[in-house]
Amino acid sequence: MTEPTLQQAKVAHRSGNLKRALQLSEEGLAQPGSEFSLADRHELWVVKSHCLSALGRWVEAVCALESADHEGHIDIETDARLAMHKGYLMGSLARYAECWSLLSQAERAARQLNHSTLLAEVLWRRGMVFIFVGEYTTSENCLRSALEIASAEKDRHMQGLAKAGLAKNLMYRKEHADAIRRFEEALAIFQELGVPLYCAIVQGELGTCYMHLGDLDKALELLQTTADISMTNGAIPNYQVSLADIGNVYLRRGEFLTAI
Repeated sequence: MTEPTLQQAKVAHRSGNLKRALQLSEEGLAQPGSEFSLADRHELWVVKSHCLSALGRWVEAVCALESADHEGHIDIETDARLAMHKGYLMGSLARYAECWSLLSQAERAARQLNHSTLLAEVLWRRGMVFIFVGEYTTSENCLRSALEIASAEKDRHMQGLAKAGLAKNLMYRKEHADAIRRFEEALAIFQELGVPLYCAIVQGELGTCYMHLGDLDKALELLQTTADISMTNGAIPNYQVSLADIGNVYLRRGEFLTAI
């Protein structure tokens, strides 16, 4: 009975309509427990958590995953996925001891199950967190492994995420020209899949790279597009980052009042 609600929530989240996806997930979770399966409830909590995270409500996003845990045990894979999602959120909150413990738990389960797709998801998250803590070589190894699995499985979404991760790694290393090439590969995949919010995020990263290379007009165009899409979809953290980067473009132009 809840399958339409769950699928609608997933579609809304994938298309970047975060507020609608959040509303649908909350409506589904508000229905009597007897109306749908435990597996459906777990998925609804995960969708809700993803939406809250994208909206910048990270503590609430963690609470949503904890609520999924309290629903009850289903199987090893479900437990691993919850650990993976929660671990990545802990990384976003800079709670790294918990992050690494949970991601290690998820990776062990993925390897135990010989579940290559799940393993790629875990490795991608590991790679992204390693970027944030400055361990770029370890990050690159994780992201390349995730990309290799995704390519073998023909998982286009994960291919896009892994390529974008590798590009971000290069960007943090100040290798902006190489980062642009990787980001453009990721953008082409997300455009192919029709996921506008992911496209916007990658365009923002491209804008940052062009800024560092001195192409300020191109940078401003890309960053403003990202800011507009992020604001429209309520992705406030992405919007804030875009505004800061736009400010940096104006600073480099010497337009100090606009930058402020």
